[in-house]
Amino acid sequence: ARIHASDERIAEIILLGFILEALDKPDVIIHAVLDGERGAGKSSGVDAAMHLLPDEYVIGSGFSGKALFYHAIREKSVIYLDDAVWKEELGAYIKTYMNDVSKGTPYRTLDTDRKAITLNFPIGCMFIASSVIDSGDDQLLDRQYRISVRKDDTKAKKHDDLITGELVTGQVRRLFTDDDILAIREALRIFRRADFIVIAPDAARLEFSPDASSRDKEMFKVFLRSVIILNYQQRPHEERDGIIYVTSSGDDFKADFKEALDLFDLNKDKRKHRLNDREHKVLTAILNLKERGIIGITRKAIMQEAGLSKTDLFRALNGRDGVGGLFEKIPLLEEIQASEYDEKARKTKHYNTIEYSGDMNLQTALNAWFVKLT
Repeated sequence: ARIHASDERIAEIILLGFILEALDKPDVIIHAVLDGERGAGKSSGVDAAMHLLPDEYVIGSGFSGKALFYHAIREKSVIYLDDAVWKEELGAYIKTYMNDVSKGTPYRTLDTDRKAITLNFPIGCMFIASSVIDSGDDQLLDRQYRISVRKDDTKAKKHDDLITGELVTGQVRRLFTDDDILAIREALRIFRRADFIVIAPDAARLEFSPDASSRDKEMFKVFLRSVIILNYQQRPHEERDGIIYVTSSGDDFKADFKEALDLFDLNKDKRKHRLNDREHKVLTAILNLKERGIIGITRKAIMQEAGLSKTDLFRALNGRDGVGGLFEKIPLLEEIQASEYDEKARKTKHYNTIEYSGDMNLQTALNAWFVKLT
């Protein structure tokens, strides 16, 4: 795979998820899914981030869903899935597995002799997808942590410089393994040599917003556990019977809380309505146009305000294959037919407008506080 520039957040979340798998019998972990427009660098970003992980725990993309059960996968592996796997019947199984990764959910199928067999998937595995699988299924969206990957001028320049350098030198720069990469992998193996149990007495002081869903509360605590494990060498800890007990309290807990919140709060303006990056752009554009008093907001006006193509706007509003999208996620957002008489042409012109008749405090609600320490 090619070297990837920028998007450090992809590596941070994937590394955080890998560390979280070190919990003793983890049930809920971080399953990362990247969203962003085509060509933003989602796949190459995942490739570069997973290159940092120990090889023996990495399962790359490019396989059928059922191959997961016949492949010798270790417990607590990181598995990179592509769209094709989700479209198979296995997608429903993976959703169930994500609900509690400590159970090793059985999968029933047929062997080569057409006899019924039961296969068990290894426990504690993390799934990563490089594009949003927005099926409109809230249960699936609840189990994923979205990472937005955007195109920007700085990243574009780094990419252009990389391609130009390859043309000038005649050498294509690929991901490489040097002493630094080997050192990172060996450091990460530390989190596989023992299981961890996190003790955080001050977690009783966490206060969540009344609007916070139970899934969001659970996911934040997952991030918090991961950060505490990451920092365990600087926290009181002891090992007993192959399990490391790490305690975070007082100022240590305040620091761990802030670090977890900084990582988790990247999605705070999208969590409530399960919006991906494209949908959030479009909704913000609609609210901005409405606040400026624009009457009859057209798709063209939204495209100009949000800086999106016609295809991107359609997907944001209508979802993939007509499932999901803003029309389904945001109450009182709808497309209606409008018309006006053109005096000069002496005919009535028909067109569609996007109307939002809900609470204009929606933008504020999307950015409301999520959790704090009392």
